[in-house]
Amino acid sequence: MMKFFQFFLGIVIAQSTLYLLWLLNSDCSGAEAVLRIGVPALIIALVLSLWFLSILHSQSKEAQNRIEMRFANEREKIKIDAERAKK
Repeated sequence: MMKFFQFFLGIVIAQSTLYLLWLLNSDCSGAEAVLRIGVPALIIALVLSLWFLSILHSQSKEAQNRIEMRFANEREKIKIDAERAKK
């Protein structure tokens, strides 16, 4: 659930920044608007995508670690049960 809030926070920050860019540069048009709004918007999109990628990477690492721990616990339990069965 915490990851959802990180994604939501990123989207809110990006939207508010783009809205502020638009407000501050609403008087320009054409090529000037592309330079003043479009280029920063692309940079914001790039940073946001890298942020989301890092969130997803950490989430997949956490899931993999949980699965590995569960597997190790099951393997240890099977090993203990096999030793008990030998006796």
